[in-house]
Amino acid sequence: MLEVVNSIKLYVVDNYPLPEGIAEDWADGAKRRGPRVFDNIKKTIATPQDYADKIADPAAFAYRNVINPDFVSKSGRNAQKIRNAQRANIMRAYGKFQTKLEHAFETVDEEQTKRYNEKIDQSKDTFSEGMADRTMRFTGDRVTGLGIAPRAGKWLAGENIKVRSEYDYVFGTPVNIAIAGLKSQLKSALVPRLVQSGIAIVHSQMDSTMIADENTLINQLLSALRDNTVYEEFVQPWAALKSHCGYIVEDGQLYLRIQVVKL
Repeated sequence: MLEVVNSIKLYVVDNYPLPEGIAEDWADGAKRRGPRVFDNIKKTIATPQDYADKIADPAAFAYRNVINPDFVSKSGRNAQKIRNAQRANIMRAYGKFQTKLEHAFETVDEEQTKRYNEKIDQSKDTFSEGMADRTMRFTGDRVTGLGIAPRAGKWLAGENIKVRSEYDYVFGTPVNIAIAGLKSQLKSALVPRLVQSGIAIVHSQMDSTMIADENTLINQLLSALRDNTVYEEFVQPWAALKSHCGYIVEDGQLYLRIQVVKL
C-alpha cells in the first residue's frame, strides 16, 4: 500500500544576507589569480589562428542560428554573406583584443596587473548582489546556515536538517531514498541541480513554464537515483501518491516542496 512517509516545504529567502568579508575574499582571490589568468589567455590565444578557432569561429557558428537561412537584406546580402561579414568583423578585432589585454594586465606604478585589480574592486558590489540575489539564496553558507539545496540533499539522504523559518513546513522524518551505496552521489548530483534550476527560475521571474521544465529535470534525476524497490517514482507535476521534488510559487513566494512516497 502506498504511503506518504514525509513531506517538506522549504522557504527560499528573497535576498540572502551575505556573510561579512565574502566579497573581499572573492576580490583577493581574483587578484591573486590575475597573473595566471593573463598567462593562460596569452598561451591559449597566442596567434590570430587561435583567436579564429576559439573566438571568431564559435561566435560565427552560434550567430548562424540568429538569421533565417532564406533572409536577404535590402542591399542584396543573403544569410551566408551576413554571417561571413560578422566573422570578419570579429577577426578584425584581434588587434584590439591583444591591446586591451596587455593594457589591463600591464604593470603600472610598480603594481602588477593594476588596472585588472581596479576592475575587480569595481566589480565587488556586482558580485555581492549576484551572490545574494541568486546563488546563495539556494546554497546558503556554513556560517549563516545551509540553504534549501543542501538541506534538500540531506533530507533525501536520510539526514536530519534544521528548520530555519517559520514558513518551512515539515511532516515526517528524512529517509534515504538512494540506491544502496549511492547516497553521496545522490546528494552531489541533486544539490547543484537544485541550485541551477532555482537560478533559472529566478531569472525567468518565476515563469510557470520554466518552473515545470526545471522541476521535470529534478524529478527525472531523483527517479533515476532512487531505490525503486522501496520508493515511488518522482514525477512532475506533483501528484498525491507520487514522490516529488520541485519548486512552487505561493502568494508570490518561492518554495521547494518535497514528498516521498513508499511502495
